[in-house]
Amino acid sequence: MNHPAPLVNETSAPEIFCDGAAGALWHNGTMRITLESLRANHNVQPAALQRVVVGTLVMPMAAAETLARLILDAAQRSRQIAEDAPPTTRTIQ
Repeated sequence: MNHPAPLVNETSAPEIFCDGAAGALWHNGTMRITLESLRANHNVQPAALQRVVVGTLVMPMAAAETLARLILDAAQRSRQIAEDAPPTTRTIQ
C-alpha cells in the first residue's frame, strides 16, 4: 500500500487569489492553468477593468484530475449545506 507523505502546514506559504482561469493547456505531460484577476486601471477615467494574469499553476495530469474532483466535491457539499440550511426571514424595523 502506498502511503502519501505527511502534510506540513507552512503558514508562510503565499496565498494567491484569482477571479478565474484564463485557460488551461496540456503540454509536456503537465496541465498548465493560467490564473487571472480583475484589476482596475486608474490611468483612465472612469477606471477600466482589466484581466491580469496573476500566476500559472503547473501540475502533472493525475494531480490536475485529483484537484478537479476535489473542487467539484467541495462545490457539491457547499450547495448541499446551503439547501439544508433553514430558511431565513428578514425583519424590517
